[in-house]
Amino acid sequence: MATALMYPNGSRLAYLSTDRELAAQSVPRLESSVRRMLALLPVRASDAAVFADTPVTVEGEAAWLCVRLAAAMELPIVSHTMVVGAITDALTLSKTVDIGTLAASVAATPEVERILLHADLAEGLREKLPAVRVIGVHRVDELLVEVLDLERQLENPALWSDVADGALVERLFRAALRGSSIPIGWPAVASAALGLLRTAHEWTSVERSWLEMAHAIARRHAGEGVVLRWPADLHVLPRRIRLEVAAHVVQSAADGDLEAVNDYVERAEGLIAPSLDRDVGDLKLLGAMGRALMAVGSYKTAAIWLDRALSGWSALHLTADSSYALCERLRCAGIQGDGVALADLCDRATAFLGDPEVTAGSIAFVALAAGRGLVLDEQWAKGVAWLERSDVLWDSAEAHVRSARLRLLHVAFMGLWDKRAAKRALDQIGDCGQGRLARLDTALAFEEPLQGPLDALLDDLTWGAEARRIWGRLGPHVNAETVGRLVREFRY
Repeated sequence: MATALMYPNGSRLAYLSTDRELAAQSVPRLESSVRRMLALLPVRASDAAVFADTPVTVEGEAAWLCVRLAAAMELPIVSHTMVVGAITDALTLSKTVDIGTLAASVAATPEVERILLHADLAEGLREKLPAVRVIGVHRVDELLVEVLDLERQLENPALWSDVADGALVERLFRAALRGSSIPIGWPAVASAALGLLRTAHEWTSVERSWLEMAHAIARRHAGEGVVLRWPADLHVLPRRIRLEVAAHVVQSAADGDLEAVNDYVERAEGLIAPSLDRDVGDLKLLGAMGRALMAVGSYKTAAIWLDRALSGWSALHLTADSSYALCERLRCAGIQGDGVALADLCDRATAFLGDPEVTAGSIAFVALAAGRGLVLDEQWAKGVAWLERSDVLWDSAEAHVRSARLRLLHVAFMGLWDKRAAKRALDQIGDCGQGRLARLDTALAFEEPLQGPLDALLDDLTWGAEARRIWGRLGPHVNAETVGRLVREFRY
């Protein structure tokens, strides 16, 4: 038991079970998600080994996934570890775990040193099991880092030596370029690209370029300020790929080098087709151009490009793909205080939420953006209504979406003079970048000293770089106007 995941034998939380009905309900549902992961990983085992006919309880799905992926890559599993929880269709851990039953099972299993489960359940379990290290995670990719040490393992070229080929490179590049479904997480994609680049395989110049691009794109999405160079050979790529690469390059400037934004946007403008000829790639690039211009404070011009992107998505009847441009346009209208545009954009957001093709994650982003635009325009009650919509799965949203929502509710409730609700929202945010923004909001609202909370935000490990980029064009004078613009124009 010391070299594998722990399963409390005899408990309904067991990974292995003799209940064939439970197995039939859980594992096949996960098979497509596992195959999407395997397409980006160094798989050595056969499908028969990966998808062995093993009965699994619902609460054992997360453990089953870790064991199957470890078998596929022939990787060791961190020892003395128990993994508990079902996996949702969005590849997050579920919260349907009985903490009392779990604690009793662990108490009878002294080999267990670590337990991984949904983050919202972690604190309650820590109180019951003070001698065990309890680790809370939200997403499957976070789980794989803890159990398989996945990011570090993927950087090892030896792991890829037997499986490195052009088809794998193409899948990795395509995943990084499209970015719509990265089941292993962006840090793991960056590690995979780096591991492949380190192999002795003789890559073609195109394959090496794709790996370098995938590595840079993944690092940027993982939060690093990586600025992509404008590719000298962009013109030789097929138009669709050319536009997708350009969108990533433009966006990288917005994230890491504001001085390059105007040059990149000007170059990108030359790639955009006339309105009637625009396709998906044009519209994604228009969205990236708008967001980049917002990063340098050119909101009027940004609104023009974002409106063109939204018009294009509507013309192609691709509402579900418009979330990126719609979120940015809502934020832009809120910063500008354009109530007329906000009313129209909120109607668009309502239609977006009603589209049967949109995902739960996109719905949360758009609802958050609508709420933010309205709060920035001081339409407090309407903002709260969007941020408290019952048809949005807030608990399953990404961590930064959840914390940003609480911060906006804090601001809105202060605007409504509901001090109790404002404090409740603030207390739930916790010690994070959004919490530091919220403390700046409070200092501004009550005319308290600004320097202390401003310094805390600028030094924040997660959001400090973004805050410093904005402050670089607004500062250095610390007053209500400059700090007020910082919290209004913060992108996240």
